[in-house]
Amino acid sequence: MARRYSPEELRRLFQKMAGGGLWVPQNRRAAPYVGPGFAVYARHSDLFPDNTEDTYWRLLEELPIVNAIGILALINNILAITPSDRSAHETLNQQFLEPGLAERVTRNAPEAPAIPVVFNRLGNLLAIHDLLLYGANRASVAEAAITQIGWLALCANDYVERDPVLTPNPTNLQLAAQLIRTWDVYNPRELAYAMTRMYVILNRILPGDDPTVVTLRDRIGIENLAVDGLTPPEFVAMAFALFAHGNAVDREGMNRVVVEAPSFFRDFPKAQPLLDRFLGGRALTVEQMATKLAGDGPRMYDRFLAGAKGKTVLDDALPVFRQHPLLRIEDGRVIILDLQFLTDLVTVGIYWLIFDGLPGKRRETFRELWGRCFEIYITNLLRHFYPAGSQILSADIEFSGGQIDALLDFGSDVFVLEIKSSLLTEAAKRGGDLQILAADIERKFIKNERGAPKAVLQLARAAQAVLRGEVRTAIPPGRIYPVLITDEPGSECLGFNAYLNERFGKEVDSTRVRPLTVMSINECEELLPYCAANAFSWAELCETRFDGAEVAIWSIHQAIYDLRLDRQVAVHRNDFILTRFEAIYRAILRTYGVDQTAPESSPTA
Repeated sequence: MARRYSPEELRRLFQKMAGGGLWVPQNRRAAPYVGPGFAVYARHSDLFPDNTEDTYWRLLEELPIVNAIGILALINNILAITPSDRSAHETLNQQFLEPGLAERVTRNAPEAPAIPVVFNRLGNLLAIHDLLLYGANRASVAEAAITQIGWLALCANDYVERDPVLTPNPTNLQLAAQLIRTWDVYNPRELAYAMTRMYVILNRILPGDDPTVVTLRDRIGIENLAVDGLTPPEFVAMAFALFAHGNAVDREGMNRVVVEAPSFFRDFPKAQPLLDRFLGGRALTVEQMATKLAGDGPRMYDRFLAGAKGKTVLDDALPVFRQHPLLRIEDGRVIILDLQFLTDLVTVGIYWLIFDGLPGKRRETFRELWGRCFEIYITNLLRHFYPAGSQILSADIEFSGGQIDALLDFGSDVFVLEIKSSLLTEAAKRGGDLQILAADIERKFIKNERGAPKAVLQLARAAQAVLRGEVRTAIPPGRIYPVLITDEPGSECLGFNAYLNERFGKEVDSTRVRPLTVMSINECEELLPYCAANAFSWAELCETRFDGAEVAIWSIHQAIYDLRLDRQVAVHRNDFILTRFEAIYRAILRTYGVDQTAPESSPTA
């Protein structure tokens, strides 16, 4: 049976993260391990109390920056593929730490179940940032000393995270504010699901004939939805090709972090100009990247010291790395700085790239357009699992207080679904400011600036309409479950659902209306095949997270994992999505110019 933590235990574990760390729920594909886990950054100052800044600065001056960045990028790619693999961290420590240092790290490990990590993706990105801005050895082609990379990572960990504001009993909002900052970094999306979703939205729903989509799309002009001179499907195809390259291993068994861009599509000349356009927008040279990261500020020790002590460097740097996860080096070669950020370009990233590229007056229209496309995608997904003949699913139900996006009628149990494409701003997610986060959550999920109800208040009104019989159901339901489905990855983090449920509970006073359930679209896609196989029902899953009127602080994904282990249920993949992914892969190959009669051809061969 999976290790179950009570809310109090989870809060205590959270408080142990004073040095900064990362929560890792059960990995979606890796071999299972027990209970939710977290890792704590091993920091130079914990092992050597004096002169961390001086040690770090000396390393930045000594290391050949291009080679050091390449090694850090290679480590990041390994961690993107195996984010929760303890053995991967042990191997990295053996490879890059001096024996005496490795022993000291082990001796100062945090209490179980936490594990110490020297190498983490954010720490590596911070080190890359500092090498780009302050590294003195910019022209050397020499190789960096392996053990110096270990010292560099250890020093960077001192500055990668702000120290959390700890209280004896942190609130749900405090939990969410601390963990949402890095949740999507350390808990990546299911690539096959996310990529299929984006491709379907961009290539089928967006150009489709839904009346609302047509109206909103025509206001913007579909030609204005290009990114880097590429149509969205072309953009996705190029990002996927580079991901496939970085996800593969070379003859030495190492991930391929360097891309030979000029010859990448040598066997498929149709695709090479598309790649050149993609790299023209997403790959920067060392100096271009340094300028983008530094802005107009000086690249001197005083600035380094202020940024290090303030621990705010990544607040501004992360959006740059997310939009430009590729670094150009000599001869047109490109380093994949972070494999996950490369894949994120075709999940939430492409939304922001299109949004930022539009004039201000068209951005709100695009937000509405994307929301409608997202709603259509989920409704179509539900229709596959609950076809018309089942008489379970209804959609777009009007009632006096508004509209229900989707309703699942299981007789005594009725699920009222609000589908909301509402991505929180970077400032709200990354800044760690409770008021800014709360205000953005309010605006996106509770009520907007004009006071119009959003997801939580809409669900409260919809549940009450079902409760009083205004919305027809097969029989008067014994239990009504309000469910919010969103594309915001941070909705999975500890405390987020519980915080929104606090607000929901103020609107509804009936034991027949169960607490609010919040799930990401990734979790919805994960849940549906288990329900279809009768492994467990929607109601059974939700009830495992309820305690009276309160909801657990952990995620739907964690609840699925716990139920699966308790009932000894095998992993169920969403074959409907995976089948579509195969078709999308064939469409991507056609973009490359691959002959479909030769399925063994590879765009990176």
